Amino acid sequence: GAGLKETSEQTEKLGTGENSSDVLLSSDLNSGAGFTVQLGAFASDQTAQRFLRDNNLLHLDIAKQGHESAGQYWHVLVFGYFTDRMSAQKAWLAAAENSAEIDVWIRPVRQ
Repeated sequence: GAGLKETSEQTEKLGTGENSSDVLLSSDLNSGAGFTVQLGAFASDQTAQRFLRDNNLLHLDIAKQGHESAGQYWHVLVFGYFTDRMSAQKAWLAAAENSAEIDVWIRPVRQ
C-alpha cells in the first residue's frame, strides 16, 4: 500500500537525508551498527496500514519488517537507519512534524 514498503530484516536505505552521513546504507546494516525508529509492531498487515493512515504517516518512507516471536508473526514498522540515537530522533521529529504525536522506540538495528 501507499507509504509502506514490504521488506526483509535487511532493509534498503530509507528515510530523510539519504545523502547525509547520519543515514546508514543497507551495506552498513550487515555490521549490526546503527539505530532505527520503530513505530510499532502489529499482528496483521491491515492493522499496520490503519495505524499509518490514522496517524497521518502514509507520506513517509516507512518499512515493514517481519518478525516472529513465540509463534506469532509481527508486522514491525520502522523509519530509517541512522548512525546514532540522536540522528534517528532528529530525523523522526522533522519527518513527522505534521503527523499525530505517537510514542516511538529508537532502538538498535536487529540482525
